[in-house]
Amino acid sequence: IPGTDLVEWQLRIAAGEPLPVAQEDIVRRGHAVECRIYAEEPGAGFLPRAGTLHRLTQPTPEDNVRVETGVREGQEVSVHYDPMIAKLVVWGRDRTEALAKTRRKLSEYQVAGLETNVNFLLRLSGASAFVSGDVHTGFIPQHEAELFPQSSKQLSSEQAVQAALGYLIKSQNDAVTNDSWKGISVAPTAWRPNYNLQKTVTLKFDGKDIKVTVKAENSPKSYSVKVNDGEWSPVEAYVKSTEQGLRLISKLGDKTSNVGLMTHDHEVHIYDENGQTVVQVPPPKYQALSGDDAASSANSASSPTPGVLERILVNAGDTVVKGQPLFVVIAMKMEYVVRSPRDGVVATIASFKQGDAIGKGAQVVSLKEDS
Repeated sequence: IPGTDLVEWQLRIAAGEPLPVAQEDIVRRGHAVECRIYAEEPGAGFLPRAGTLHRLTQPTPEDNVRVETGVREGQEVSVHYDPMIAKLVVWGRDRTEALAKTRRKLSEYQVAGLETNVNFLLRLSGASAFVSGDVHTGFIPQHEAELFPQSSKQLSSEQAVQAALGYLIKSQNDAVTNDSWKGISVAPTAWRPNYNLQKTVTLKFDGKDIKVTVKAENSPKSYSVKVNDGEWSPVEAYVKSTEQGLRLISKLGDKTSNVGLMTHDHEVHIYDENGQTVVQVPPPKYQALSGDDAASSANSASSPTPGVLERILVNAGDTVVKGQPLFVVIAMKMEYVVRSPRDGVVATIASFKQGDAIGKGAQVVSLKEDS
């Protein structure tokens, strides 16, 4: 903003040189915004996250836009260090311009493998009070409804259609690319019996199932779709590869959209101007694991984040009450006390030792009823 290099000044002053300018010579020009992109879960109290960056596409630097990062796609965000992925620094002629450019550049982030705060930063930088500069230390709790809207927990019909079509087209393209038998390749234009059958994709979002039925029409890139028991709608859609990854271009009604697309580990990631939406595509029942989940939330206490097990505060056979501390996890210089979800008796303690690294969701203590 003042057009000065403070590091250069520090070095010159350390060498015995005087300050090159006086305070009244400093002129303020424009407005700057810095966003710190973290691997964390804003909706869970900004708990840090760790894992592999299966995808990391960052904004393209340009005039007055700088991206500082120390990680690359395929690398791991470790539990042993600060979970910052990058810094995005933007300058504009005024606050409004700087924040508009910030939102545009934030929307270029495409991350898969762990949760980040990009969606939160997009909402924050667009909040009316934040744009006007009415910012204070209690800003987040005061504007919680705007920063953590219930709508973010709902999947729109358009997003459901994008996820289903992206998943099917990507799967179909992969199948055609790998379609060979004993070295004999099959041309993509070859006729295939029953190739355009109607398909229903079951999506899961925020614990709810959404069924999207897709029917390929005779014209290339043309489909009919319906969400759950809704009406059929015509859609044009195709997937193309770019330097920034796959893009899904679709036209539903009068609206044409161009969104980023990635499929990974039974998930579909959609990237648009509002950030990232992750939709699960559960595997077929014959592929799913059977049996009861022994780590149900009512009968166990699990680590809320990857980290290091600092200490276990109970023993097998102890009687505990709801809210009683059970164990402590340290991750990214923060301490998390995990408490009992209910009254009961400690049935088992996992075979972890103090100082062991544990993953998110690792069951440490299981409970049983007090007999």
